[in-house]
Amino acid sequence: MVERWKVFYRVAQQVWQNANNQEEALRFLENAPDLKPEEFEKILALVRTLPYLLRSLLQDAAKGLPPSPGRRPRGLSPEDSREVCKHIGQLYAEGVDLAEAKRRMSLRYGVSLSTIQRAWVERQEN
Repeated sequence: MVERWKVFYRVAQQVWQNANNQEEALRFLENAPDLKPEEFEKILALVRTLPYLLRSLLQDAAKGLPPSPGRRPRGLSPEDSREVCKHIGQLYAEGVDLAEAKRRMSLRYGVSLSTIQRAWVERQEN
């Protein structure tokens, strides 16, 4: 397909630079002085079908991409989770209230309190 339309590259580039939508592209082409009528018809056909061609090509390209993971990335790495839990345990052993220990770790690691609570709940699984 690229080879077929390569001869119109210069005109397509001018259209691209001077038009923001399909209507402006058509007006620009109608006023292009150096286009033969058969060239005009071919370029007109390309302008009209280009969105559909691009959509098809992009859909094919997207099929090769991996799917999204489906959830937010974790706020803490597994190593950080272990460190957080260790520090919470140490603070708790020193007499600091558990909720306060979690709050301190939230501030220290720059993550939300729910992220710290999740790490604390999941500590037995790891």
